[in-house]
Amino acid sequence: MISTIIVSRDRPYVLYGLLINVLSQTTRVPMEIIVSVDEDDPQRATYHAMLAQLVPIAAILRPEVALHMCSNATTGLVEAKNAALNMALGEAIMMLDDDLLLGPGYIQALYDDLVSKTTIGAVSGYITSSVPAISHTQPSDAVTALPHSHHLQRLELSQVGGDWRAAFGRKEQVMDWSGVNSLLSQDTRYNMDYFVNSYMFRADAAARIGGYNPRLNSRTSAHEEVDFTARLARSGYTLLFNPHHRAWHVTIGRGGIYRGADLAESRAILEEEYRTMLPEFIQSVTSTDKPK
Repeated sequence: MISTIIVSRDRPYVLYGLLINVLSQTTRVPMEIIVSVDEDDPQRATYHAMLAQLVPIAAILRPEVALHMCSNATTGLVEAKNAALNMALGEAIMMLDDDLLLGPGYIQALYDDLVSKTTIGAVSGYITSSVPAISHTQPSDAVTALPHSHHLQRLELSQVGGDWRAAFGRKEQVMDWSGVNSLLSQDTRYNMDYFVNSYMFRADAAARIGGYNPRLNSRTSAHEEVDFTARLARSGYTLLFNPHHRAWHVTIGRGGIYRGADLAESRAILEEEYRTMLPEFIQSVTSTDKPK
């Protein structure tokens, strides 16, 4: 089974579009969808009402897909993700931001890659955006030449002295591969040191590393996805990147990590949280201990 987890805050109507998109994905294995929201979310009632209407619709359109809601007593992305992980039944976990749109066959393609070898811990396609976002180097840069190496997106902690984005170097996962992927064989895959956005991973691999680091819990974002996937890689799992399947990041300036009055204020809030938690992040990704 695939457990698709979507963490959302203060934007149920953005989530609605993704839910319809996920329900439209064709998979050869059963799937459950878990929506994880906080109890103090100002639109929690709207989430409940929307899901109450979608459950019977999903039962007709995709009877093999179960739709659940996880309500968290605490706030923050990490707590919301770990709470949903604790109730997930699937051996594969598809972790999605609420403002994504998945291309055809995205979930099944990632699942096929994930289960192809037991050493693969997580898989992602490429995720692009055409407008500025405060958490990635977007609008997406285009990949204009085929890479010379099959190991991309390396974790480079030596660069953390300046802007937090420089800590990780290039982010091939959120670049546009559409101009070159037709030149690649269909079985071409790349290895990564980390992912910065949504991906599918093994549930038993997540349990092995202790899930998401609770010390990186935040209402915005605090490197928790880089930390989680980097620790998967450090524990011996391969992070596989599939350049043939795309998801779109549909940036919405309300809810989620957009906490300020405008884009500039939201960026300032996010930057400060990243800087504050950067020492904890570095300690986490360089330690062999499980987060407590």
